[in-house]
Parts: sequence; structure tokens; C-alpha cells
Amino acid sequence: MHPVRQAPGGLRRGAPLCLLMPMAAEAHSRQSQQHSVPVPRRSRKTVSSYAGFSRLFHPSPRKTDSRARFLRCTRFFIPNTLCCKQGRFLTPQSGSRPKELTVTEQTSSQDAYRMPLPPATTLAVYKGRTSVFTSSGKWLHPLFELEQEMRKGTLPPAAELSLHDSAIGKAAAVLILRMGIRRIHTDLASSLAVSYIQDTNKLLPPGGQAEFSYTHLVDRLLCATEAQLAPLSDSDTMYFLLRQRAQLVCGTDVCVQNLSAPFGKIHNLSFSLKPGAHLMVLGENGAGKTTLLRMLAGITEPRSGSITIGGKQIRELPKYTIGYIPQQTDTVGVSLSTEEVAGLGIPPGTPASERKELVKSALERTSSLHLLDRSFASLSGGEKQKVSISRCLAQHARLLLLDEPTSALDEENRRMVTDILRSLTVTEIPTIITVTHDRELAALRGWEVLKLGEQD
Repeated sequence: MHPVRQAPGGLRRGAPLCLLMPMAAEAHSRQSQQHSVPVPRRSRKTVSSYAGFSRLFHPSPRKTDSRARFLRCTRFFIPNTLCCKQGRFLTPQSGSRPKELTVTEQTSSQDAYRMPLPPATTLAVYKGRTSVFTSSGKWLHPLFELEQEMRKGTLPPAAELSLHDSAIGKAAAVLILRMGIRRIHTDLASSLAVSYIQDTNKLLPPGGQAEFSYTHLVDRLLCATEAQLAPLSDSDTMYFLLRQRAQLVCGTDVCVQNLSAPFGKIHNLSFSLKPGAHLMVLGENGAGKTTLLRMLAGITEPRSGSITIGGKQIRELPKYTIGYIPQQTDTVGVSLSTEEVAGLGIPPGTPASERKELVKSALERTSSLHLLDRSFASLSGGEKQKVSISRCLAQHARLLLLDEPTSALDEENRRMVTDILRSLTVTEIPTIITVTHDRELAALRGWEVLKLGEQD
């Protein structure tokens, strides 16, 4: 029995010679067939013999630096059947295919972001030759940390940044491109990441495309996230899944079991939602859509069944967990300013300066900051809806309940509310349940659908 030792970055050492040679040859054959973009012969390095394989894992002292760069993948496991191609550097050229540079041409550049990462570092971001952000975290957490810092405005604009990640799979590629960073280098790339970046570049205008270079390429990173994203292409859907896996969503779980309303047509209704999920409730008039929202909000008591939110009964929840926005026709004009209405959901005792900042941030989030000093009663229907959504954001509601949020609105305001909801599903990501007859709203991608009147 041969012992297997775990090398840095997940590489397995000590495998029998009789196994290493076929694995390397098989990997070389398979990967050579899969990549349609040719690689210059001088930049190709494949493991086609035990001697080559041995040098990769037991290099001479002269090759220690390159091996260290290769083994600095501390966030993912690398498959044993390994085939490497070195030095492909994709630079977008207007009206032509990406140019491929060799390792020699690549390393002659003075760009700091393609230099070796500092010890114990998995992600480094540069402005020119100056390091502006580093992380030693694992999995995708360094990229989420970077995203948070960019949202705070503590870093230069994305267009001025360059990034060096120890390993980039499809998930990392999605996050990096969404942040707007266009100069990217990695020690280890997966074919899925390369394909995703190439496909995205085709949709971007010249000058806005990503420059992507890597030192080593594998078929895919041995990571559950890589397998989950492999068949997907929509950026918003993948981003939502990644935030869920990282538990970086604002929302809470919802569980409804055998629910019956005190009146109407809801009988023995059951469904469940994960944190950050978004559900569209459809049905004919009188099917009980509004009644369902009122039961979820704790306004109407069900006749039977149970509702738990975050594992608790509604009466046990902190008061500001749920944000409920009734139908526009139910909204009554009050003599309050927009600022006061937007702050209604903020817990009492919050310092005045913090309250004001929360309100301004929420109104800005819905493009309503210019309404700050206006009387709420004087606002149009669309403006009231935006301010009501701002109220829920200011209170950091974990569950949003919206009853016909686009009813009685003109086309422009309907589109405005739809855009806000679409944005919420990939930013704050609260759990959202909305009732609607609006076909445009009902056609939003990535939403689960519950049709009342059709359940058993």
C-alpha cells in the first residue's frame, strides 16, 4: 500500500509509478482534444512521461520559484490527472481573435499584478505597481471581501485595478467580471473560467474586454462550486447561487406547512424558501394572494397550519424582520415627509445621525434621494412605491412582502419598480415574496413561482 501525502494546494504525492504514467497520458490526450483555441508549441508544457511528471513534483532547485507559484493554490483541490499549458495571455484586439503570448513574452511585462504573489497571500489587487488590497482567505471569500471594499468606495475605480488570484475557476471569473476588473492573472485557471471570460468578452465593446493570463491550466478545479456552475450561463443566477453558498444574503428562510386561511380559498398550503430566495405568487382574483401575504406578515391569523420564519413563529420574531408593502390602493396619505416615512421601520433608540444615514442610503438605493424633503402624500404612485421599498431597506428587513407593487402605475414607473426588484435579488438579497398580475414582473428570471388555486 503506497502512502499518499497531501502537498500544498491539494496535489497528491507518492502515487505509484504505474498509475502516474497512464494518468498523465490520459489527461494530456483528453485536454488536448477539448481546447479548440490553439496554443503555440513553445508555450505548451504537458506531462507526457514520468520524467516530466517527476520534474513537476520534484523539481530541481532552479525551478523552485515556478513550482512555488504553481503550488500556491491553497483554496481548491487540483485533480490528480493533471495536464498543464503555460502562459496563454488573452489580450483583446479590435476586430480580431485574442492574441496569445508565451511565458517569455508575458513575464517581460513590468505589470506588478503578474508578479508572484507574496507569501501566504491568495489574492492581491493593484493600481499600477501599488498594492491596494490583499487577502489570505480561502475559497471565494477574498473576492467577496474585495467586492465589499469596492462598494464602500475605499478602493480606486475598477477600471484602474489589476488582480492576481492564486486560482480562478468559473465562480471566481463571474465575481471578478461583475466587479468590472479587466486585467486579471492567476497561477491556476480552469478551462471553464477561460471559456466564460472568452464568451463574456464577445459581448463587451472593444476596450472594455478582459485581459486574462494564467500560468497553469486544468480542466476544472476540484470544487463543488465549479460543478454547480458548469451548465449555467446567466451572470445574475450564478451570482445569487454564490452568495447563497457563502451565506452572504440578507434574507431568511420561510416554511409554510398545511396553512389554511380563516376565509377564502387557501387550504392546506405548504411551501418553503431558502434565505435570499424570491417567490412570485400568481393566481386569479379571489384566490387568496393578499390573504397569504397578510398571514405571512402576522396581520391575519390562519385558521390552521403553521408559519415559521428563520425557524421562529411570527410572534417571536424581532419587530423589524418583515417589511410589508400593501397594494397601492391601500396606501393612505399622511402628513409625514418622505424622510419620516422611510425611517418608520428603523428601531427606536437608533442615534439620530445613524438614522439619517440609513434613510439617505436607502433612498439613494432606490433613486429617491431627491424626494427626501417632500411630503409623502404629494408623491406619485411610483414614487410612493419606491419610498416604501426604501423603508424596508432602511430597516434591513430580511423578508419583503409586496402586494401588487406595480398596480395602478404607468409604464415608466412599472419598469422602475421592476428594475429595483431585479437589483435587490443580486445586491442586498432579502427573501422576497411578491403578488402580481404584471406579466413583465412575472417574467423576471430566477424567481420561483407559486400559483394559488392550483395546489391540491
